[in-house]
Amino acid sequence: MKILVVEDETQIREGILSILKTHLELPCKLKGCPDGTSALMLCRDYCPDLVITDIIMPDITGLELIKKLIDQRLCRHFIILSGHDNFSYAQQAIRFGVSDYLLKPLDREDLLQAVRKVYETLPGQDFTSVLHPLPDLEFFNWEPDVDAMPPSLKKIWEYIQRNYMKEISLQTISEELFFHPSYISSLINKYTGHNFTYLLDYIRIRKAASLLLNEPDMSISELSYLVGYHNERRLYAAFQKRLNTTPGDFRKAYE
Repeated sequence: MKILVVEDETQIREGILSILKTHLELPCKLKGCPDGTSALMLCRDYCPDLVITDIIMPDITGLELIKKLIDQRLCRHFIILSGHDNFSYAQQAIRFGVSDYLLKPLDREDLLQAVRKVYETLPGQDFTSVLHPLPDLEFFNWEPDVDAMPPSLKKIWEYIQRNYMKEISLQTISEELFFHPSYISSLINKYTGHNFTYLLDYIRIRKAASLLLNEPDMSISELSYLVGYHNERRLYAAFQKRLNTTPGDFRKAYE
């Protein structure tokens, strides 16, 4: 998901971006800009899935920005930020189909919940809602037997699924869930027949493959960031190792 934060107060803008980067736990790309005019120009190339905008800005208002973005079909999902509980603003926001109207000072959980709500409405964000099915390849046909997992491994599996887009390792999981790294490693091997790296690649490559087939305008560089490889070379290496092909060739072969 691509998110644009439009806020003329630098401290607030950077704070929102920091909250989303640190706590959102969803694959996303973040950008920020200080006013509606620059946001409008940026959106023509960036094409965000979600715009989070202040309602009062020095050049054009947040509502004016939203109307222009809707008219030009540059974005369909919006969250408005306001320092005032103004009923008139809220009415206009509802007419534009704004997802949420949040009051400053922002509550972190309210912001995260509002963004997650938008994320759940986007196409292709979940393996179960893929528009183009994944090809019939051995790598994609394997699935871990979650029902047979002990509770500790289920916790580990769920953590990996929630955080695959981040830089995670046995050590980071150990620090979060208070299991020793060697214990995590042995559990994964015993109940899946694979190691931790394979499991992480399994989740990331499935997501990458889904995006390759369902988001034809998304670049491979952008896609690699969204699924957790954070640079194109790592995505290429994973595809070569697990699927014996490149992301570009995979897209051509199966789209």
